[in-house]
Amino acid sequence: MIEESKMEQNWEDIISSRYVKYYQIGGLTIRLSSDLPFLENTYAEKFKQFEIVPSHIPDNSPHIIHYILSHSGNFPEIKGNLIYQRAPWQIFFDNKFYYYQRLSQEKKDGREKIRKEPLIAKFSKDYKKGVIYKGGKYRRMFLEGNAYSLLGFPTDQIIFSQFLAQRGGIILHSSGVIINGRGYIFCGPSGAGKSTILKLLLKALISSRTPNDQLSLTILNDDRIIIRINSDFHLFSTTCHLSATNQCPSITMFGTPWHGGLSYVSNLSAKIEKIFILNKCDSNFIEEIPPREKFYQLYQRVVRGFIDERFQYCRVSIVEKLVQSIPIYRLDFSKANSEELLKIIIQ
Repeated sequence: MIEESKMEQNWEDIISSRYVKYYQIGGLTIRLSSDLPFLENTYAEKFKQFEIVPSHIPDNSPHIIHYILSHSGNFPEIKGNLIYQRAPWQIFFDNKFYYYQRLSQEKKDGREKIRKEPLIAKFSKDYKKGVIYKGGKYRRMFLEGNAYSLLGFPTDQIIFSQFLAQRGGIILHSSGVIINGRGYIFCGPSGAGKSTILKLLLKALISSRTPNDQLSLTILNDDRIIIRINSDFHLFSTTCHLSATNQCPSITMFGTPWHGGLSYVSNLSAKIEKIFILNKCDSNFIEEIPPREKFYQLYQRVVRGFIDERFQYCRVSIVEKLVQSIPIYRLDFSKANSEELLKIIIQ
């Protein structure tokens, strides 16, 4: 068993001579280490655009270690108080570390039973360093490759949302495109048309009836977009602070690997020109919405990890800055006239 005191005093002691890969998602460099080799097919194809060879590693970059266990005796002891329990996770906190215990639910004889899975993750308080211990089927999944999660979780987003919250960023349930270097975001719940509108924009671009030779369009993602505020951003014990300034902060959107029905992913980024709240309709129409509704519409689309007061304040602060700084509209749209739709969006 790895001694807990050793982990608390010097994380580097348990990661020396590991295999390493680097990824950049949302402008955040992630260092992944493993005690077993990373193979060409360890991760799904969608992650290749995001893999990098960094010239330097920023000080605030998270470092996550895959510790692949050959038997169950090497799992760390979970400490602290239970602060969250909802399948598939139990989360504990001891004022220094967060412990994530993977759970599974199954029905047996008409009763719902919860059992612990052979996957435990331990993260420092600032989520800058973490170790993910994997045994059983999670060991086999890592060795088999083609993983759809960098961390081996059901989704990377619950941890990336914590990484980003402290660094001026959120993951938004939205699609996004870059048109002539400018970024456009389309928000809405499942079924609102986030993927549909991307198809319509592509159709308008290639339509022989509209001379759009001077337009360039890049799809970043059809389901998840990262937004970051490039400003002084500090996480305190219970609050977040975005530097007060009379100037609008620089707000950037990033493509992610977490796509929906469309398989388009991109590691590109752009300054945000407009954000649209989608509504399927019989015609194309755009209107600005009140500030309070802007906040509500955006905040309910923010991907959140477990609810922790510190991270909650961060996300609220970020969405408030978006509402103050970026034009946000309701966009009624129809499938009938994609050329008109494109004009309305970029005008």
